Amino acid sequence: MPTVTQERLNSSDMKMFRVNAPMPLVMRYLEQRLEVHDADIHPLAAVIHRAIVRGVQSNLIVDVGVRDEGDRTMVTVWNRAPPPPSTSAPPTLDDGLRAVGFDPSTGQYAPEFNR
Repeated sequence: MPTVTQERLNSSDMKMFRVNAPMPLVMRYLEQRLEVHDADIHPLAAVIHRAIVRGVQSNLIVDVGVRDEGDRTMVTVWNRAPPPPSTSAPPTLDDGLRAVGFDPSTGQYAPEFNR
């Protein structure tokens, strides 16, 4: 975001900014930095859906909400990139059986499950 920006809220997948600039200037700034394919643009607000951030190696995908507040603009950015693939192996049948209290090596339920 531009240097005239104040971060208002920050979470793991969303950031909200107050930009001390009118909405048309903010939209031009975003247009230069995002590859936009779907957006709902209105006179006092806009929502950009699943835009790709240009110049980022990780293919960052974001939704952006823009709201005109006169001489300043509120901008909310949501990270919509898919989570990184899991590196752990998928659970096996034996893991599933153990999770419900069955020991595949003995063929019996654990005592706490045996009623």
